[in-house]
Amino acid sequence: MTYIEDNRYRKPFMFALALHIILFAILIMHFKFSPQPNPVVQNSVNIIKAVTVNQSQLSSQSQNQLPKQLAKLQVAQQQSLHELPTQPPIQQPTQASQQSLQLQKIAQEKVEQQKIAQQQAAKAEATQATLQRAEEKKQAQAQAMQLAAQQAQEKLAEQKAAAAKAVEKAHEVKLKKAEEAQAKREAVLKQQQKKAKEEQKHLAQLAIQQALAQQEQQTEQTKETQLKQKQMQTAKLAAQQLLQQQLAATDTASSASASSKTSSSTLSAADQGEVNKYSALIIQAIGQQWIVPDSTQKQLSGKMQVRVAPGGMVLSVTITQSSGDTAFDRSARAAVFKASPLPVPKEGTVFNQFRTLNLTFQPTGIANSAD
Repeated sequence: MTYIEDNRYRKPFMFALALHIILFAILIMHFKFSPQPNPVVQNSVNIIKAVTVNQSQLSSQSQNQLPKQLAKLQVAQQQSLHELPTQPPIQQPTQASQQSLQLQKIAQEKVEQQKIAQQQAAKAEATQATLQRAEEKKQAQAQAMQLAAQQAQEKLAEQKAAAAKAVEKAHEVKLKKAEEAQAKREAVLKQQQKKAKEEQKHLAQLAIQQALAQQEQQTEQTKETQLKQKQMQTAKLAAQQLLQQQLAATDTASSASASSKTSSSTLSAADQGEVNKYSALIIQAIGQQWIVPDSTQKQLSGKMQVRVAPGGMVLSVTITQSSGDTAFDRSARAAVFKASPLPVPKEGTVFNQFRTLNLTFQPTGIANSAD
């Protein structure tokens, strides 16, 4: 940007230019129509000092003084034109020319002042431009720093957003995996429940089949049991009949034995030895089966009669004399039945001695009665 383009300097510049043009025109006309004056040496020299002029003051002064100076120049020019025919060729410079020279000097001074002012303005503008450039550079640096900070914040925000997105994605993946695992567990649980239901159904069917089979088996067993019970009843009846027959035979034999004992009071030595032998064996067999109650008193004693069939089967046990302790009596009687069949001889004459046994039972053992 030049000073002419600036509105502040345009008017002063145009006034100065017009002033110079007018002055040059006056000088040309003056030197053309007047002789050259001799140089006048002046003792005193006016020294022009460069003064810093405020541009606004210069502009206002130029605008105020230029019309007056132009008017003076016009008056001096007219006077010089009127005085030209009457002046001799060789004269000292007229007052108008002196004024013209003085105005020229003033104009030159003003031009110099304007140049100095322009230089100072240019320097000030350069300084202002430098300061402005420095300020712009500072602002640019501040903007760059602000932009860098903003970019750093944006980058940090992007990083935070990316991290948050990554965390959210990881959370979503975790949730998805958890959901898939839950779905798998539910599927497995559902399959297990289905399998369990099928197994329960199968087990129920098996249970029904087993129950039916058991029921059939129980029915068969009931039939068999009933048949066995019937057979046992039949056998029991037959045994009772046989027992009655044996009792009858025993009674007959006992009667015969008693008659034979009265007819022959003594047995042979060999037969008596057999009787003693089998008596000991019978007492031993009963004693092995006898469990005496712990609370039994040692002084207790009782007697019982045992009827034996051929072969040693015990037909009956009768307590002929109670010991006073019912439990002790039952234990002795039970021991006789447990020992059945008793060891008896096969030979009829010796066996007749064992058809009826009279035994004495005490806590210390069992023995033959003297009866």
